[in-house]
Amino acid sequence: MTASCSYRTLTKYERSSLRIGIDVGGTKTAIGIVDYSSGQPRVIRQDVTPTFPEGRRFDSEEDMPAFMDRIASVVTKLIQEHEAEFPDSWVSTEIGVGAPGRFHNGALLPSEFPGMGLKYDGYDFARGLIAKLNAHWSARPRNWKILADNDGARQRDYGIYQAASNPYIREQIKGEKVAYIGPGTGLGGGFAEISDSPDAPPVKRFYTDGHIESLRLIGLPNSPFADRMSGNYVQRTLGISALELSQNIPQYLPFIEDMGNHLGELMEALYFGAVTREHDWSYQDTRDVAGTSVFIIGGSIGTRGEMAQIILRKAREYLDNHALRRLMIIPIQGDSADAGIIGASLPALQADP
Repeated sequence: MTASCSYRTLTKYERSSLRIGIDVGGTKTAIGIVDYSSGQPRVIRQDVTPTFPEGRRFDSEEDMPAFMDRIASVVTKLIQEHEAEFPDSWVSTEIGVGAPGRFHNGALLPSEFPGMGLKYDGYDFARGLIAKLNAHWSARPRNWKILADNDGARQRDYGIYQAASNPYIREQIKGEKVAYIGPGTGLGGGFAEISDSPDAPPVKRFYTDGHIESLRLIGLPNSPFADRMSGNYVQRTLGISALELSQNIPQYLPFIEDMGNHLGELMEALYFGAVTREHDWSYQDTRDVAGTSVFIIGGSIGTRGEMAQIILRKAREYLDNHALRRLMIIPIQGDSADAGIIGASLPALQADP
């Protein structure tokens, strides 16, 4: 079957190097304008709105539409402030969203993330947000487009983008299977294959979804789950926050070193394909991740301060002691609080199939 196509001139909004990114978190939702004009994305204007006002989850029919309206209000404010200050600079109408759960065509799949509330799963995020944006912009309509994806997948996109934008690193990892591991509050991550050609988009293909904390490591009966390094794991195990842990390194040094050893175990298991996951992890997923040889490390726990250095050093020692010197560990420098906004705002990184 052939398809006809027509060509048109892109609007000023579609040509813009300024993009909106929306990072939906469990406490707050960060929204920002990201400037891509220099080749290195940076957030130039941002604001936040509470995800759950008064701590209430999305359990009533009104909760998700009200949340969309709060987001649309912030987006409108940011755009109007920017375009009032810079009249010849326009913000793209293509908006990226990173949020918990999995999406299909802008809608959340049902029964994916019950912790966000009864009305969160299955909600059509793109349609709901566009409706509220249209209401805010009724006097000056714009053609909005919402690109929504799993927040862990967007963290992965940010990590891979940061690594692949460095020509030296890009040359080292071209054609390789790459994992992004981002220990922060949770354990975000995902997998990709890097393009061989420097002229192509950096990612040849993505596979699996964006969260890896529920992976099981085959052959490790005492530590079967991948997540033994996130803030949630620290809180469950020690009853303190990751920040408190990083401020008391001498007291908890053996625990921190064990986090690094487990990161090495996870890398080893991924390389040999010795991982599985209940329900939504297929045999093809396992085949895809087997042979992963490059590990891009992001997240607040994986990149910031002395604790991160200890974790990465112990992971490297673990790999070296298990004859896996060829596996590369690449920490993302500058992985910051803006990572979620930038990751959400990123345009397509994957080459067309």
